[in-house]
Amino acid sequence: MVRPYTPISDNSMLGKFELLIKRYDGGAASQYLHSLPIGSPVEFKHIKFNIKAQYPFEGKQSFTFVCAGTGITPIYQALTKLISTPGDTRPIVVLYGSKSPGDILLKAELDEMAALAPDRLKLVHVVGTAADAPPPEGWVSTPTYTAEAGWIDEEKIRRWAFPPSPETSVFVCGLPSMYDALCGARNESDLREGSVLDALGYTAEMVEKM
Repeated sequence: MVRPYTPISDNSMLGKFELLIKRYDGGAASQYLHSLPIGSPVEFKHIKFNIKAQYPFEGKQSFTFVCAGTGITPIYQALTKLISTPGDTRPIVVLYGSKSPGDILLKAELDEMAALAPDRLKLVHVVGTAADAPPPEGWVSTPTYTAEAGWIDEEKIRRWAFPPSPETSVFVCGLPSMYDALCGARNESDLREGSVLDALGYTAEMVEKM
């Protein structure tokens, strides 16, 4: 049984790494890992294919992170490095889709980042199980994030993301359906013609498929 996971820790953590693993009902790997006693050995292997854009992201002056569910893991890793590096003042937008407010992973950690860097980080949580889902009861914006409902779509990206430019990057991570709609399959280097980001004027050089 093999599953891909992205650490949420960055390269400053030596000799170990941290993973965020959501336990899914019926999920073979997640159920197995959550059942292990602390200290149990687990085998991991590194795959070069999974090495994507690396900090300091030369030539880029703004970042839009678009993710859903456990797709927050590589985004969180990059976000931590951007926010914690002294002298880095580049602005960031995070569009994070979840089924419900209770399904938002790393919510407290993201809130803390937004509170520490209010002039740099714009956090937008999008919750819903359908494109036209109404906001859940009590779902309102706070000082650390903007509350949206439905799905991450062309309208929300147009409204919140940094506009197309050679100096901006859009990072995408989520389910295959998200890749298909926004930019094309994860294993395709090109930006799919007719995808949301293509329609908005972004190019393959501006988009990172995580």
